[in-house]
Amino acid sequence: MFVLATGMVIAVIAAAVLTVAQVNGRVVSQANDSAEAEVLAENAVEYALNVIANDSNWRTDYPALMAVGPVPMGRGTISFTLADDMGGTLATSTTDSIRIYGTGKVRNATKVYSLKAAPVSPLNCLQTVMDVSGAATFGSTMTISGSGLIASNVSVTGNSNNFNALNVEAVTTVLLCSGTGTHTGLAAARSLPDSTHVFDFYKTNGTSISIGSLPKVGVNYQCFYRVLSPSVNTLGGGTNASGIYVIDCQNNNIQVAFCRVVGTLVLLNVGSASTVQSSNYFQTGTNGYPVLMVQGAITIKTASANLVDNSATGNATVASINYNQTGAPYQGVADTTFTTAYPSRFDGLVYVSGALTTSTVVNINGVLIVGGAYTGTTLSTLTLNYDSSSYKNPPPGFTGGSLAPVSGSWRWEPGP
Repeated sequence: MFVLATGMVIAVIAAAVLTVAQVNGRVVSQANDSAEAEVLAENAVEYALNVIANDSNWRTDYPALMAVGPVPMGRGTISFTLADDMGGTLATSTTDSIRIYGTGKVRNATKVYSLKAAPVSPLNCLQTVMDVSGAATFGSTMTISGSGLIASNVSVTGNSNNFNALNVEAVTTVLLCSGTGTHTGLAAARSLPDSTHVFDFYKTNGTSISIGSLPKVGVNYQCFYRVLSPSVNTLGGGTNASGIYVIDCQNNNIQVAFCRVVGTLVLLNVGSASTVQSSNYFQTGTNGYPVLMVQGAITIKTASANLVDNSATGNATVASINYNQTGAPYQGVADTTFTTAYPSRFDGLVYVSGALTTSTVVNINGVLIVGGAYTGTTLSTLTLNYDSSSYKNPPPGFTGGSLAPVSGSWRWEPGP
């Protein structure tokens, strides 16, 4: 009897040991499946990057959130989906970053890894000194000079204007333009920024200035006699290390005059009668960002006279202004005097999302990009000299084409 009981105990123990071994085996197997699924998810993202790099039509071939795969790999499969990372449409928002979701699956284990990838190639509008999405019209007896290429994705129409050495091209026609440069019709359209999302980076990283903090004269808010730089903000509201200052005009008119900007001034939702006028000096900062960005239509009617320090402005809000004060040196020099003169000019990239009108005297050393139509008024002067810095080092919002991973953007996503 004892022998029988002992045998039964031994059998139970053996069965228990076998069951534990089986459970442990399944646990180890599941752990192995999960670990391999993680590796496959990473490989799925790499696979997606390779597919994108070898398909110029990937934005339409792989619509947002369409699963691509599964593709067998190892003991499991990989697949991926794409999504516009900035809320735009994957097929048409060609300057937006995207997020790639890579899925690895081994039996019942599924892992999802994602990566943000951003366009890195400069938009070819940055190869021009002036690129207009709409029609470009130059008024009679308008003086146009400088260096580089003026382009339009519609047409360029002069009034027997002499464009001197400037080259001119348009998707349809170039009419009534003379000069020593080339004039080319039926040119290929150039890529311009996405007017919806080009401001996103600057809104996120800029210092906001309330439109209500500016003095208002009649229907116009006035930004007169101010200095903005990474270390100076005479408008109030704190400084911005990147030199980005953002004013949401809330569809009100704004007038910008007698200002020096070392960095980026962003004007959002401008009223239709908004202007940049009189003498101003806009300079790009060390980061190469645009000097002026306007959401909407605006008129630039700056003066040829230098911007100068002024000990007695006569302005009710700003009694005096020294434009090269501490934190905003000019040619390496900062002082406390009122003796320095500065060119009335834009040195860098100017972007207007809507229509642009120029009058009086406008001088740009850099690139001018217009998202709407352009009109140059009669008897005005437009001087444009191309600077390739923005093309060589494109700022945020001005890239497209090939994608590159964004450092630090890898993350695990919840599984299905």
